[in-house]
Amino acid sequence: MILRILGQHISAAAEKMPVVAVTGPRQSGKSTLVQQIFPTHVYLNLEDIEHRKFALSDPKGFLQNLGGKAILDEVQYAPDLLSYIQVAVDREKVPGQFVISGSQNLLLMESVAQSLAGRVAIFNLLPFALEEIRDTAFAMPAYEDYVLKGFYPRIYDLDLNPTNWLLDYIKTYVECPSKSNRAEPSTLIFSTAWFTFNPCRARCRPKVFWSMAATRCKNAVWRTC
Repeated sequence: MILRILGQHISAAAEKMPVVAVTGPRQSGKSTLVQQIFPTHVYLNLEDIEHRKFALSDPKGFLQNLGGKAILDEVQYAPDLLSYIQVAVDREKVPGQFVISGSQNLLLMESVAQSLAGRVAIFNLLPFALEEIRDTAFAMPAYEDYVLKGFYPRIYDLDLNPTNWLLDYIKTYVECPSKSNRAEPSTLIFSTAWFTFNPCRARCRPKVFWSMAATRCKNAVWRTC
C-alpha cells in the first residue's frame, strides 16, 4: 500500500471540521483513501442505484438511517443531500461526522459552496505524486519512465499496460459526451498532454512529442470554455 501525503491532512481536518470533502478525477484513489483513513465510518456509494434513490426521495430519512459517522461517495448524484447534512452538523456538532467525495469536481464544489460554507474542509486528490512512489517497490530508474507510465494508482496496483489503460480512460471519461460526466479542465489538460500519444514518440522524438502535447493542451482548454 502506498501512503498518500494528503491522508494526514485529511485526518487532521476531520478532528476539527464536521464535514470533509475529497474531490478529484476518477481513479485517483479517493474511495480507497477515505476508507483507509476512516475504517469505522459507514460507507455508502451513491453510484449504487438503491442508495441513490433513497437519498433523492427521502434525504432526511437517508441520513437518519446511517446511525453515525459516514462516508458518502459520489455525493454529487444527490446534491440536495448537502442541505440536510448542513442541518445535521449544525445540530449535532460532531467533528468528522461526514466525509463526502465525488469525481465531478465542478458539480460537487458548487453544491458544497452553497450548503456547507464554513463547515467543510476541502481536499483535491490527484493521482500519485512522484514523492509518494519514489521510495517504494514501484520506483523506476528514470524520470521519463514515470512520464510514460503515468501516476494513476490502478496501473500500479494491477500492473496494467499504461498505454492501453490510459487510452480507455480517455474514451470513457475525458471524451465522454455526457455533460454530467464531463471532466474538468485540469483533468482534460493533464490527460491530453500526456497519454494521447504513442509512448515511442516521447522516447524517440521528444521535441516533437512535447510540441504536440502543448498543442493538445491548448485545444483542451478551448473545449472546456
